[in-house]
Amino acid sequence: MLLSGCAVLVSVMLVGLAWLFLEGLDDPGEWTTALVLSAIVPALVAPPLITFCARLIERLDTARRLLREAAVTDALTGVANRRGFFDAFDHDDWPGDYSSSVIGMVDIDGFKTINDTHGHGFGDRALVEVARWLADRSGDDGLVGRLGGDEFAFVARRSGGEVWPEGCHFEVDGVGFSASIGTTTVVGSLTAMALHEADQALYRSKRSRNGQLGRGTGVAR
Repeated sequence: MLLSGCAVLVSVMLVGLAWLFLEGLDDPGEWTTALVLSAIVPALVAPPLITFCARLIERLDTARRLLREAAVTDALTGVANRRGFFDAFDHDDWPGDYSSSVIGMVDIDGFKTINDTHGHGFGDRALVEVARWLADRSGDDGLVGRLGGDEFAFVARRSGGEVWPEGCHFEVDGVGFSASIGTTTVVGSLTAMALHEADQALYRSKRSRNGQLGRGTGVAR
């Protein structure tokens, strides 16, 4: 649509210039020359102008797409940020059904102590490692989001027993740490109740030994 508008605009401009040029001529011979030029000049000028407009429109579209992606992506880990996760969660923006899928909440154990002991650079690398681990296990048809700090959420369309191990332990730069996970099974569509159930399972996991997988009390529908 924009490209067509550019083409029309260029054509109108060139015709207007040709008309102004012809208005100043009195000799019929000059009119013939002017008419020939008015046909040739637009043919020479219009293509590069239209190409320029097309490239400009393409760059603007790319810039808009990158801005949209940046608005819903966590810059550190590359997974969805809080807004991106809940936008997809609320509006069901990715395809497929959720039969026997798993929704979960993840929290790194003692993350403040990790930062205080090993530095914030190490803490950032720990967050990246957990995000990568979650993304690998959620699969291409799943969803992972960093909700804030060291808290993550995920949706995976696989059996929880096959994907999420009981011990959630990691190692970065030779230093080990663990994360607590709470999960519940979803049947049908995603709901806020399913996320709440996973959050409660995470709470139970945090109260028990670190690095454990807490499971929901039932199936969230």
